[in-house]
Order: sequence, then structure tokens, then C-alpha cells
Amino acid sequence: MSSENKERVNQLIQQAAAHLQAGQIEYARSAAEQIIQANPNHPGASHLLGIIAAQQGQYQAAANLIKHALEASPDYADARVSLGNVYRAMNHPADAIPEYKDAIRLNSRNPMAHYNLGNVLRDLGRNEEALAAYDAANQLNFPAADIHYNRVAALRDLGRQKEALDVCKMILDKFPPSAEAYTNLAIILGDLGISGEALAACDQAIQISPSSGIAHYTRGNILRDSGHPDDALESYMQATSINPRYIEARINHDNLLNKLGRTDEALQASKQTIITNPGSAEAQYNYGNLLRDSGQLEAALSAYNKAIACSPGYAAAHGNRGQILADLWRLPEAISACKETIRLEPDSAEAYCNLANAQMDLCEMDEAEKNYRHALKLKPDYAAAHSNLLFLLAAKGQQAPDEMLAEQRYWDNIHGDAARCNPLPIVQARPLASRRPRIGYVSPDLRKHAVSY
Repeated sequence: MSSENKERVNQLIQQAAAHLQAGQIEYARSAAEQIIQANPNHPGASHLLGIIAAQQGQYQAAANLIKHALEASPDYADARVSLGNVYRAMNHPADAIPEYKDAIRLNSRNPMAHYNLGNVLRDLGRNEEALAAYDAANQLNFPAADIHYNRVAALRDLGRQKEALDVCKMILDKFPPSAEAYTNLAIILGDLGISGEALAACDQAIQISPSSGIAHYTRGNILRDSGHPDDALESYMQATSINPRYIEARINHDNLLNKLGRTDEALQASKQTIITNPGSAEAQYNYGNLLRDSGQLEAALSAYNKAIACSPGYAAAHGNRGQILADLWRLPEAISACKETIRLEPDSAEAYCNLANAQMDLCEMDEAEKNYRHALKLKPDYAAAHSNLLFLLAAKGQQAPDEMLAEQRYWDNIHGDAARCNPLPIVQARPLASRRPRIGYVSPDLRKHAVSY
């Protein structure tokens, strides 16, 4: 390529980047395409076209274009960051992580690579690693407050609220006051039970931005948790008046109505949540939960089926569907639903316990025992699974007395102290003279009288 052509290409790249930054997508695309016509393998132009495709939601096309740029220039660190962003948008976090790490290997002082790596790690629940990535970006003077908000979220997920509170205060000291900053502060103060200060922070957020739906929603959560349900309902309604499709606010509103015993209102409100959020698996799932609580099992099953139709990988919906099927005594279907839940969430102790419950009801005792034990391996203090395992062992009657005693002592070591600290109340019987005596007989053979959840 002649020096004149190289200079022209450099001018076009600069123009394309400037247009893209200014939001002038078509101008940016035109400039990049002119470069491709002159040089089909130009990595910068392919990268820019990939970014444009990603901004328009064309993620597969974006990935292909950015990969083409990397084929021409494998050490193009910014392109690797962009490819990681595309993979994250496509919900392929396992593919995004190596791209970000390669970008950091190529340029360890790229704060955006560290920041985006932190984001995808947090998506996966790997919060300790996410914090390390955020700290690395912060040391490189990442300019935006977003990194600190994400640090707050990661610390909160780890249960480190006091550290999160320090970060919230630092944000307010370092950056101009914002509704987002005060809302984050309110959330952490609410977690710590400092409800008065939390509500004051919410009020600050709302004063800065009266149309902040999340500030009203957070205020509702704090009011609910501090024992002011009617005021909480009002805040949730304020949040949904700002954004009628604010599903978290709607669901919390509906559930609070149900908790207050206003079941019919809760069910009607939940129907409205579905109408305003068509295609939402969460809306259908929550409606199913409310129907289950009101004893409408067939209707609840229908709602869970609709939730799964909206989101086939929705493990919680499969799990609750399995429990409903078991309650309806459709045990083979319940077992299939529980197995699907385990496929989606292999570390769910509750799913293994539910599977074992259904298997025990079908007298598949050996399989049930195996799954109760697996549930306890995943969650050693799982009282329901442990109690049901003891029930099953007693019913099978195959344990030697010393083995059964060992199982019961193991139960007592984990759960006995808590049970002894919460003794059953003593009921004062009425004098015999005022009522007919009732005499009951219970067999001493506890294999026929063990108790399960």
C-alpha cells in the first residue's frame, strides 16, 4: 500500500472512531467499509464494524468481524476486550474470560480489560476473583464510579457489608452526589439493619432524582424489612408508576400483599404483573408460588409450565413444578422434574432431597437413600434431608441397632442443641372431671412411628 493510501486509511480510521464515539453509527460504518474495500484484512476496520454490529444487537456477526480482526492481528488487545464483551452479551461467560485474560496478558495496564473481567466473574458468582480484577482496574485509575458500585455489589454478595459501606461512603466523597450512590448506600445500611439512616439515604436519592424507580423500590424493601408494610406497598407502587414493567418491584409488591393475608389482591396483582411483563418467566413463576400458597395446585402447575416455556433453563421453576407434581401424587413426573432440576443445578441439595422424597413415596428406598445422602454431602446441616433419611432407614429396617444409633447420634450432634434450645410448649390439660378421658396407645416399634418432613 502506498504512503498516500496508508495516510488515507489512517484518516478514515480516526474518522470512524470519532463518529462511533459521537453515536453517528452510519457515518462510522461508511468510513470503516471504505477501509475494508481498500484492505479487506484491516484489523482496525474489522474491529470497528464488529463494535457497530454489537451495538445493534447483532452479536454473532460482531463476533465474526472481531475474530477476523484478530486473525490479522492476534496481539490486538482492544479487539480481545471487545470480543469478550460480545461473548458476555451472548451469555457465554466461559468464552469471555480467556479473551479478557489475553487482553491483560498483552497489555496489563488496560483498566477496561480488568474491569470487564471483574464483571463477567461477578456474573458467575466468583466474587473474590471479581474484587481482585476491580482492584487491579482501580489501581490503573479507572475513571468511572461504576467500578465502585460493582465492588459494593460483590462485597454484598460475599456478606462483607461493612466493607461495602466504606466503599459507599468513599463514592460519595470522591464523586458528585448521585441518586445511584445514595441508593447503594441505602441498600447496605438496610442490610446492616440501620433502617433510619437507610431511609434517609433513599430520600436523598429521590430528592436528587424523583424518577429513580430503584430508589423507590429500595425504600419499599427497607420499609418492608423494618415492619412498615403499608408504606412499603406505597413505595413499590411509586416505583411501578415510574416504570410499569419494573418486575422486581411488582413481584415484591405482590408477595407482600400475600404475606399480609390479602391473597385475592395478591393474585390479581400478580396477573397484572404478567400482563405488563409478557414473556417473563419470573412473573409466571411468582404467580405459581402464590397459587401454590393458596392451595390451587393445578393452577400453580400451569403457571410453572408457562415459566419453563418462557425460560427452559429456569431451575427454580422445574424444582417447584416437581414439588407440585409430588403433592398431586404424580410421582413419576415429579421424579423427572427433579432430575431436570439437578441437571440444571447439580449442586442443589434441595433438588436431591425433593427427588429422594418422591422416590421414597414410590418405595424406591435405595435410590432415595442415595439421594438423601448426596443432599447432606452438599449441605451437611440440611435438617429436612437428615430427618427424612432417618425416617427412611427406620422404615427399611436393614440397619443394625448400633448403626442406627450412630446415625441418630450424628443427627443429635448437628441439630440436637438447637432443638433443646427451643423446647415444645407445655400444654396444661383441663381437669379430667370436666371431660371424658382419652387413652391412646403408641407402639414402641419406632420403625412404624418415625416422623419425616
